[in-house]
Amino acid sequence: MVTKEELRAYHDIKLEIRVIEREIQSLYYPVSSVPMSSDGGHSSTPGNPTERAVFKIDDKRNKLEAKQEELQNIVDKIDDWVSTLDDHLVASIVRLHFICGLTWRQTCKQVYGYPDPDVCRVTFNRFMEVQHGQQ
Repeated sequence: MVTKEELRAYHDIKLEIRVIEREIQSLYYPVSSVPMSSDGGHSSTPGNPTERAVFKIDDKRNKLEAKQEELQNIVDKIDDWVSTLDDHLVASIVRLHFICGLTWRQTCKQVYGYPDPDVCRVTFNRFMEVQHGQQ
């Protein structure tokens, strides 16, 4: 089951996935070298500065990839849920509003031919109340 909050966050999650992907790519094409926190003395981290920089980049990449995977799982869950909806009207409303990012007014214009945002919103909210009431 997907919640309204997850649906509302869909676009933000997709955006964050793209930003993380860009950040991962930027790790390999830095504008300047990785900042080293050094006071000029010896470091407790073994190896040379290049090796430490590579470890930092690798650690950062692993963390970013883990977050990206977590977010992608949420997107996949939402996409899978929408694909299982038997109510084609609600599926269309969900796809237009939450996945395509149309406003409620634009969604209603597409679905019903007139721009009354309350009609689609009420249809969606009633569907979600029934869905959550069945569990």
